[in-house]
Amino acid sequence: MGSRKGSPNKNKHGLEARLRIQFGKDFDVVMNAASIVSDEKNDLSDKERFDCYMKIAPYIYPQKKAIDVIADIQAKVEYGWEKPKK
Repeated sequence: MGSRKGSPNKNKHGLEARLRIQFGKDFDVVMNAASIVSDEKNDLSDKERFDCYMKIAPYIYPQKKAIDVIADIQAKVEYGWEKPKK
C-alpha cells in the first residue's frame, strides 16, 4: 500500500528537514527562489525572470488538465427576412 496522495515521500521530507536545519525553521524553497528572482540586484533579463517564475508556478498552482466534453445538442433554429419599414 502506498502513501496518501499529496503526502511527501521520505526523500523529500529528509531534504526539507536538512534545509530547515541549515537555513532556519521557516525556510521555504519556493519563497526563497521567488525572492532571489525578484531581487533587482541579480543581473537577470526579463525573459530569465519570467522563465524562473514559470518554473516556480507549478509548486504554487495546481496544473490544469484538459477535459473532453461529449454532448448531443439539438436545437431548432428558425430564421427569416422582414422587409424594412419605411
